[in-house]
Amino acid sequence: MPISIFDTRVKLRALEELFPARTFFRDTFFTNTQLADGLHVDVDVYKGKRRTAAYVNPLAEGQIISRNGYTTSTYDPPYLKPKRPTTAKDLMTRLPGEIIYQGDMTAEDRAREILMKDLTELDDYITRAEELQATQGMINGAVTITDGNQINFGMSASHLITLTGNDLWSNVSGSPISHPLILLDGWRKLIMKDCGLTPDILIMGSNSLEAFINHPDVKGSGGLTPIKITLGQIEPKLLPDGVIYWGYMNSLGCDVYTYDEWYRDENDVEQPMVPLNQVIMASTRARFNRCYGAIQDLNAMFAVARFPKSWITDDPSVRWVQMQSAPLLVPVQIDAIVSATVL
Repeated sequence: MPISIFDTRVKLRALEELFPARTFFRDTFFTNTQLADGLHVDVDVYKGKRRTAAYVNPLAEGQIISRNGYTTSTYDPPYLKPKRPTTAKDLMTRLPGEIIYQGDMTAEDRAREILMKDLTELDDYITRAEELQATQGMINGAVTITDGNQINFGMSASHLITLTGNDLWSNVSGSPISHPLILLDGWRKLIMKDCGLTPDILIMGSNSLEAFINHPDVKGSGGLTPIKITLGQIEPKLLPDGVIYWGYMNSLGCDVYTYDEWYRDENDVEQPMVPLNQVIMASTRARFNRCYGAIQDLNAMFAVARFPKSWITDDPSVRWVQMQSAPLLVPVQIDAIVSATVL
């Protein structure tokens, strides 16, 4: 709509629709940060064995027990370097929220404002890529890079589950119906057997959670008891960053969450971070590393989580601002996860 110079106008603070990057998976699981001043990240995995000491005659020689070995996995962190240009025209154009007819900012003021906003947004883009790595690594056991290649963390097929037939959580009227609680208990035991840790968290896609709490098997048992959800009593707790805490399952020793966050894929289509029909069971006590490789820039060449950079090209006259990072989020104890498609 054209602006009439005769209308009385009131300057209001501009409202910007920015989507802050959410980091529930990254900050819940990948709390161990590792910097690697090189092009590769090496991760040593030591697996214990459930050995027992043998009974011997007190006068006989003691039992010799060999040391457990370890394996080393080498990964190349994918590289991120988003950048954004600023031209002279940008510094001479009114910013959102600035007075229309007589600007209250100089070109230098606008340059500072634009730089601050650009750095914040570029950092958010990288943070969102880290969160996507975290979710993909836990859901698929692998991270997909832009060119189609994958970084595979070696998740066992027994921990990547796709339910079919009568086992689907949507099967509530068949004969027999599905039994989500029995399946969840089996996954809990699988993690304890293969990893030695007890799972303590369940993250469900929205459709999975709805099917679960409405399943007759779950309703009949009290399901999520007794904190937040019992039969006829639903008191979910809203947490920051799109997370909802639904309750505690006494039978599993797990807190139950849903996570509503999205990202745009390589085709610019918005996708949920956690597929709607997915369930992830895991232990927050497992070792998951947040690794950063070296910055491949002549002004850096060392490992750091973020490396901001700015420079000017003369023709055309443009100031560039760039943020570089080489993150890789590695679920080292991959056996501490079970990822299941339940619908």
